[in-house]
Amino acid sequence: MGNRIKKTMVGLMLFFCIATIQAQQVVSPVGGDSKGSGGSISYTVGQVAYSAILKTEGLVSEGVQQAYEIYVIKSTTDDITLRCSVFPNPTVDNIILKIQYIDIANFRYQLYDLNGRILQDKLIVSNETSISMGALPAAIYVLKVTNKKKEVKVFKIIKN
Repeated sequence: MGNRIKKTMVGLMLFFCIATIQAQQVVSPVGGDSKGSGGSISYTVGQVAYSAILKTEGLVSEGVQQAYEIYVIKSTTDDITLRCSVFPNPTVDNIILKIQYIDIANFRYQLYDLNGRILQDKLIVSNETSISMGALPAAIYVLKVTNKKKEVKVFKIIKN
């Protein structure tokens, strides 16, 4: 009888151990493993699933794949010396609007929600402008850059 109880207990412990095992599951069209002198890494392409942990010391994003997307909706400038970019996109807190141009004295940016409501409208005073989005809910926003009331570039911003 004692041997039967031992087998039952071992069987139950094995069942509960298997029931609590969790693994990351992903259906990925492309992926692989890379090895080098510094270590190894597994990667996937095609699935964006991550969580962000924001503390006062900084931001850590963990998950399957880190997304980095830049969306330019519209560019209406004929001036080839203008370079305008927004990063990081998607964002959690702040985005940086970077403009490389000789004279930015008449440049402004407007941040809109998808209903067309203007959330921010400010003069650009530096080649790199930090735009705070921390108080805004997770959604898609539109950032419009203008020069003398003429649209220069429009970006789609994703806030997580």
